[in-house]
Amino acid sequence: MQILSSSGLEDEGIRAILGRTASLPKPPTAKVNNPATERRQHTRVIGDGLPLILQEGAHTPLRVRDLSESGVAFFSETPVPVMTRVAFTLEIPRPDGDAAFVEGQGVVVRCERLSSSLGHYEVAVFFNQLDTEARASILTFVQTQMEAGREA
Repeated sequence: MQILSSSGLEDEGIRAILGRTASLPKPPTAKVNNPATERRQHTRVIGDGLPLILQEGAHTPLRVRDLSESGVAFFSETPVPVMTRVAFTLEIPRPDGDAAFVEGQGVVVRCERLSSSLGHYEVAVFFNQLDTEARASILTFVQTQMEAGREA
């Protein structure tokens, strides 16, 4: 006769052969990833609506939600399919008041509709190609925002 218990499936016949005090091996427990655990390696900062232009798109500036050394999240009126490769230009203010125009390439890793009644999406892009100067401009902006307490 088999019974189901919290330790898994146990066979009374095996227990009788091994003796009542013998314990059966417990089934392995599955490791479950906690979805609330932060997986990002770099700190995100508020993007302050920085202008971002996707070179394949309509060339209409998009609004940046947040930015990190490894990627950017922005708002779009049209969806961008996940795993789409994109080339972009991002305008970032420099400490001297001028603007740095950062160009690079990335891959869309997330695209979520913000509301079922609105046609607005939040899109996240992972940077897979940035030159040294572009990366330095982003890092300077991120550090400035962090110092101002503007982490996302």
